[in-house]
Amino acid sequence: MKLTMDYFKRLKKLCQGSAEAVDWLEEDKRAWSLFCLGWVLGGFFIYGFTIGLWRAPLQGLWAAIKSPVLIAATLSGTAAANWMLASLLGARFSFRQSLVIQLMGYAVMVTILLSLAPIGLFMDWAAPSATGPGKMLGHAIITIFQVTVIAGVGIASHVRLFHLLSRVCRDKTIARLIFLAWLAENLLLGSQLSWYLRPFIGKPTIPVEFYCDEALVKGSFYDDLTEKVSRLAK
Repeated sequence: MKLTMDYFKRLKKLCQGSAEAVDWLEEDKRAWSLFCLGWVLGGFFIYGFTIGLWRAPLQGLWAAIKSPVLIAATLSGTAAANWMLASLLGARFSFRQSLVIQLMGYAVMVTILLSLAPIGLFMDWAAPSATGPGKMLGHAIITIFQVTVIAGVGIASHVRLFHLLSRVCRDKTIARLIFLAWLAENLLLGSQLSWYLRPFIGKPTIPVEFYCDEALVKGSFYDDLTEKVSRLAK
């Protein structure tokens, strides 16, 4: 229990940008990494429920289950590539340290998202109902809101990573290049994986479902987002 509380204190310092975070990369213990992983997966489970709740409580449950899967898949898909990119750009840290840095970035991200969860719940309540005449407008509003929040928080957490990378690399130019490369890769892969794992929000014109069979063969995340923005602009 004491160790867990100590790690929550670390999490607070991490969000504040404390220089102590550099020292945690030198630890051989796995406990801190496992804490960050558990916090990330648990936090995304909770936030995921707010994503699908607008459509129906069951859709909220499906989104809660799939959100940690999405993050785990994104991290698995980018972990090695991000480390190799960092090495090519001149960073001198191990794969384990690279993975811990990325886990800490996701830990910051989910902490911010959890703080915004009440706003997400308010949007679920305030947007046009999924069963009313404005259901497609409501779907567009919730989609754009969630995409904006998650992308914005993802960028903010990567900015926190930039400060950590600056201390680890001791060269802001290298840290800035790594920051931009990691940000682009995580945003691109994470957004498209979310399309393959859809629905998270769930269209009001189809039954509540866990997985959409058309996800692998029809359209892309960016096509769908463009269509939602166009509907909202009308």
